[in-house]
Formats: sequence, C-alpha cells, structure tokens
Amino acid sequence: MAVCERNCKLLTSGAYADYFIGIAPVQEQTPQNWRHAPGALRPAAETKGAAHKADCASSGCC
Repeated sequence: MAVCERNCKLLTSGAYADYFIGIAPVQEQTPQNWRHAPGALRPAAETKGAAHKADCASSGCC
C-alpha cells in the first residue's frame, strides 16, 4: 500500500519496525494534492505505476 513519507517513517521505525517493510518507490514523483470528491478512489493502475492487471476475477481468487 502506498503511504506518505511521514507514515512510511512511522511504520518502519520504532515500535512498528518489526511489523512493516518499507519499499522505496521505483520512481520519485513530485507530491500532488488529492483533488477529488470525498470518498473517491484512485485507480489501481495509477497507484501501482500502471503495472496493475485486474485479471484476478477470471481466476476466481476474488
């Protein structure tokens, strides 16, 4: 799950360090404000760097 830099530091250090593994982004991007209506969801392709394939429904895993 993508999280902000602040949350990544919180989750990968101190009391939570044994429970989370931080993975650096493949490509650094300039942060942008979330400009959508409350409750709006980002497309999986956007949050996964356009590498997401929504084919799990065909295999019956979802």
